[in-house]
Amino acid sequence: FLRKESGIREKHLATLEQAIPLGKVDLLIRLIENIEKNMGIPSSVKSVLKHLAEGFSIFRQTVEQDGLENSIHYLFTTYNIENNRKDANRFLNLGTSFGNSLENFAYHLQKHKDSVIYDKRADAVTMMTMHAAKGLEFPVVFIVGLEEGIIPLAPRDILSKEETVKHLEEERRLFFVGITRAMDLLYLSWAQKRDYFGKINDQVQSRFLKELPDSLVQRITLNAGQKKNKKATSRQLKLF
Repeated sequence: FLRKESGIREKHLATLEQAIPLGKVDLLIRLIENIEKNMGIPSSVKSVLKHLAEGFSIFRQTVEQDGLENSIHYLFTTYNIENNRKDANRFLNLGTSFGNSLENFAYHLQKHKDSVIYDKRADAVTMMTMHAAKGLEFPVVFIVGLEEGIIPLAPRDILSKEETVKHLEEERRLFFVGITRAMDLLYLSWAQKRDYFGKINDQVQSRFLKELPDSLVQRITLNAGQKKNKKATSRQLKLF
């Protein structure tokens, strides 16, 4: 949004990025505070930033009242962003999934800002976490590691019964995000044995796999003793 404002240059953005602690959720307050300080930003640019801060203030109020979906539509209208743009549509879908929690949405964006950007024009497989896949869709999706302790992830600390239920529900919601990224085909896999730091451990199939109705799933068991093809080749094979 800042790049769309007249008078904002890259050097101003760089100054702001240094002044605003990205680890904080409430960036608006920090932005206003730093505008008033001597940051090497011309007064004309400060005026633009103050106007932008006022817009963010309205945005935050809209989130609290109407949720992120309507608030993002407000941003698109205010800054003349076309809703039919794919990147804008992804941003909208992602924000909508967080309801009216601006803090959680901001945390997600910050945490996954370095995630791989999916480009369907690239003839390559995109590997990402289920968190980072929010708002995206793919013709074919592979989710691996459907084993207890991985999906669902084992908690680091000992949880109470209520906390355990809450943790599993959150993991189940994340799994739902993952499986609904697939438009045509979805492959889910788990391993009976897995190498952890040089030690082979027996694995237990994820409860999430067991919860899937048989009518919607084609279950295939691979023979661990199956002989591998001895004819090695260096040719890159196409996935589809």
